[in-house]
Amino acid sequence: MPFSAYRDKAKTILVDADHTTLSDKGKIFYCKTKGCNAEYCVVNAGIEEDAFFRRRSSSPLHISVNCARNSMVFDEHKYSEAMFSEENLYGYILKHPSTPSHVGTTGTKHAHIGGSSGVRTLRTFYELVCDRGVSSFYNGINLSNIFANDENFARYETGLIGCHIVEASYYCMADPETLLFNSRKL
Repeated sequence: MPFSAYRDKAKTILVDADHTTLSDKGKIFYCKTKGCNAEYCVVNAGIEEDAFFRRRSSSPLHISVNCARNSMVFDEHKYSEAMFSEENLYGYILKHPSTPSHVGTTGTKHAHIGGSSGVRTLRTFYELVCDRGVSSFYNGINLSNIFANDENFARYETGLIGCHIVEASYYCMADPETLLFNSRKL
């Protein structure tokens, strides 16, 4: 779910979802990726904490995974880099589900300023990877050791050992119990 999009088809006026107003409801917005013709509508227009963009069902599909990546924003001021670890990340992502502690709807992104917690949600980790790059380091940890995608495919071509977060796109259903994913060309 993107948090920014272009207001015009020529892609000259960029708008953040949290700066939309009720008058933007029903208007068409456009994907930030150059050459992508995907169209968005704004969800929760005028509600700063809950607003985001969603691809319209009648819209052309996105042209690449970069469409999602272009909309990711990692705000380093909200997190303490020193508190980031693989154990905390996997521990939080893989723990048993519980009742959500936030109030809102899908797309809710509440601001938490102060850097009092480490990156631990899948969404925030993905924002970090999109912002810094898969080959960067965060708290001394090479993100490529945790995250596998098309950029570091050669490293994992023979297989993954241990926990990893893998970025892939859906290819097809091989049988009722098996999904196949694209792993080389996203």
